[in-house]
Amino acid sequence: MKILDIDLDFFLLRKANSTVTSERRLNKNDYKCWERQDVIRFLEENCGLSTSKKIRGKYFIHHVEVFHFLKEIQMKNNFNVRFPIDHVDAHADLGLGDASYNYISGKILHMPVDERHEIKQFDGWEGLSSGNYLAFAIACRWISNLKYINNKDWFDDLPSFHFRDFNTESKIIELKKFYDDDIRKMINNGDFYSKASTIQPLDLEPPIPFEKIEYENFRNEKTYDYILLTQSPGFTPRTADALIDVIKEYMAIS
Repeated sequence: MKILDIDLDFFLLRKANSTVTSERRLNKNDYKCWERQDVIRFLEENCGLSTSKKIRGKYFIHHVEVFHFLKEIQMKNNFNVRFPIDHVDAHADLGLGDASYNYISGKILHMPVDERHEIKQFDGWEGLSSGNYLAFAIACRWISNLKYINNKDWFDDLPSFHFRDFNTESKIIELKKFYDDDIRKMINNGDFYSKASTIQPLDLEPPIPFEKIEYENFRNEKTYDYILLTQSPGFTPRTADALIDVIKEYMAIS
């Protein structure tokens, strides 16, 4: 099963930053959108989509809803499905800028794998949110491969903590299990990654191949099973909503 995960804010000419739960739309004069034909060209030539062969799809308002949808699929398949995901987004959604690494490494990874989806914290500094849902899905071992498709100048939001050897260029996401006390030592040391690299993790999660791809160079060659489209209102102007119907032309919405 392969998933195309699209955030509408990818189709802006300027990257927006906001709070993950925001509903306030951006100023249309400050944030211009792609032209309709450019969106169509990307969907067809880069993603390999066709309006004559619509793919099952879902539409969401906030990107965290994708996590809950993936959970629904897992529940229907006894949690035995692994998704390669092509993440087309202006943001990595792996948790940079929050402390979800603390909750994931200090709590979630200590749980049996079949219980990890029972998230107890939402939003805030550490909880599951639209800005980190992919890291939580990886912690649940739902994702087998992750491609991050973005503008070449916008790959500045990858959290080193989740990558092999704390290196975002390793092309491997490898979540690490730590004691809470060890994480506190990293935080209190003042030089987070220097301290973190000296502390042996209790365990390492299975490695997930990761690739960041400039959208002009992205070419999908395998048919998707799902297209997931998210509006992300706090990260898009109202003028971007016109592109929702354009993208839905390639989706069989259920």
